[in-house]
Amino acid sequence: VDTDIEGVYNVTYDVVDAAGNPADQVIREVIVKDIEQPVILLNGGSIINLNVGDEYTELGATATDNSDDNVSSAIVIGG
Repeated sequence: VDTDIEGVYNVTYDVVDAAGNPADQVIREVIVKDIEQPVILLNGGSIINLNVGDEYTELGATATDNSDDNVSSAIVIGG
């Protein structure tokens, strides 16, 4: 089971006794899933004060996630 990669893993168990009798195989299903949400970090402050007529340039943001190294490229800016 690779706990760094989301997915469903099947772990199988087999055994044969000394007389050569096999047991019925048993399968354990292990589900690895990402339950941590990404974190957005603003570039600059969360409040920007402007005067009427000032020019505004969006400073952007970055995001981090425990299982997605490219999550910043998925940020959607609105408003």
